[in-house]
Amino acid sequence: MTEIVDALSRSRQAAGRVAAVLLVVAGAAFALIHAAAGDEGGPEGWLEHLSFGLPLMAAGVVALIGSLERAPWLMVVGGAAAVPICLVSFVGVPALLPAGVVIAVGASGLRAVSTRDVLTATVLVTLLVGGFGYEVLHQDPAQWETADGSAGSSNVVTTAESVVVLFAVSVALLVAGLYARADRRS
Repeated sequence: MTEIVDALSRSRQAAGRVAAVLLVVAGAAFALIHAAAGDEGGPEGWLEHLSFGLPLMAAGVVALIGSLERAPWLMVVGGAAAVPICLVSFVGVPALLPAGVVIAVGASGLRAVSTRDVLTATVLVTLLVGGFGYEVLHQDPAQWETADGSAGSSNVVTTAESVVVLFAVSVALLVAGLYARADRRS
């Protein structure tokens, strides 16, 4: 009987890892689609396109850290942060499935939720979703000239917004790593 329970636990952890990696891949797809849909000659460069997918990639990495370090709360938080990011565009809807799997696998491994868990979740979700939201909701109209004429957009991703997202993602990954390390010690 113990062997069956161990096999179920291992397959659940494997599903969580695969789902976390799929979130990272979905974030990379967000960045690539943002680049492909961008206007030729527009003001957005590689950093701006990359920053569009970084929060979703980071949510997947947070979930993956949770899976690898046996910190189920991080899996729940990574999946929960991914959900609102995925809902911004129809392109993200397929990524809701791996987000749900990560949340379910993480929740199945939870014993109790401490104040530290809730504070960590608040910080991580605020950094990931807040950074992405700032980038998406902050309006930056722009116009530019191309060889074929002029073009414009009501909302481009600026370098300043990209740097804010990069900083938020970096801090979120640092917090997740420190949380997992402290969780391992206790």
